[in-house]
Amino acid sequence: MANVKPRRILLIGVGRWGVNHLRIKTFENRHVAENGEIRALEGTMHQLEFPLEEPLRAELATFVDSIERRTASPVDGWAGFDAVRLVEAALASARTRAWIDISNESRSL
Repeated sequence: MANVKPRRILLIGVGRWGVNHLRIKTFENRHVAENGEIRALEGTMHQLEFPLEEPLRAELATFVDSIERRTASPVDGWAGFDAVRLVEAALASARTRAWIDISNESRSL
């Protein structure tokens, strides 16, 4: 599989994800405050697996297929909007070293 590039990414936020190649693990871990102490509660781990193919090539093939079949794309424009909004917030957070709250942002244009 010469066209497959292994990627390791660690995202930390409301949830925690560890990405290794084309497998994504999500953990339902959380922290609770009790009697003045904070404890970690380990939750269920879920693993998603994806076919070993170049992600951008698969995305483009799915888009072309939706045009040829005249069907809705599995990812709509709002998903793209939300992805860009998330990346912009991450960049702003890195630049300012502050949390950027996007939970209440409106989708109105």
